[in-house]
Amino acid sequence: MSSFSPEIFNRPEWMQEVLAAGNTGLWVILVNPQTGEGQMLANATMLSLLGLEEHPAPAECYTHWFSRIEEDAVSRVTETVEKIVA
Repeated sequence: MSSFSPEIFNRPEWMQEVLAAGNTGLWVILVNPQTGEGQMLANATMLSLLGLEEHPAPAECYTHWFSRIEEDAVSRVTETVEKIVA
């Protein structure tokens, strides 16, 4: 039996491997409360899930993400983002 240390959970490389193996994208959305303009930062997996091959500028990433929301869900997503900002 090999020794296993809980320190593995503190290794960023291990976390990246787990997220990639699970096809899990991470992102953060920033919205300027005065202008409503959004920015999105995403890891490589999330960019891939969005169909992007390169890291766009944060505002372009947000626009790309938002443009992919189905038309009938736009109002719900907008309301949710507004609640988060508030």
